[in-house]
Amino acid sequence: MGMGVVFAALLAGPAWWLAGSAGLTGLAVSAALCLVPGILTVLLRVVIADSASLLLAANGLRLAFVMTGAFVGRLFVAGDGLKEFFIWLIAFYLFTLAVETCLAFRRDLAAS
Repeated sequence: MGMGVVFAALLAGPAWWLAGSAGLTGLAVSAALCLVPGILTVLLRVVIADSASLLLAANGLRLAFVMTGAFVGRLFVAGDGLKEFFIWLIAFYLFTLAVETCLAFRRDLAAS
């Protein structure tokens, strides 16, 4: 989660520069859609001990959050704000996926 907040802080400048307040709004919503499943994954780690099952559950949870958010955004957001939202959503999705995969591989190597 901390890495996601740092990533959002790093992207806040470019988001403001590219799209102003619409860019920051898209960045904030995208960060929330990608960080909430990460937090839930950490909580799931207590229940699911197997790392392969946890990785599958985490990916499914993240995908469900992001796809639902993208669908809701597509239905209810009109105008240029949608474009900025999807740009930051893709960036955050890939970032959180990369971080979680890296941590999962590191955890597997440490367990071996």
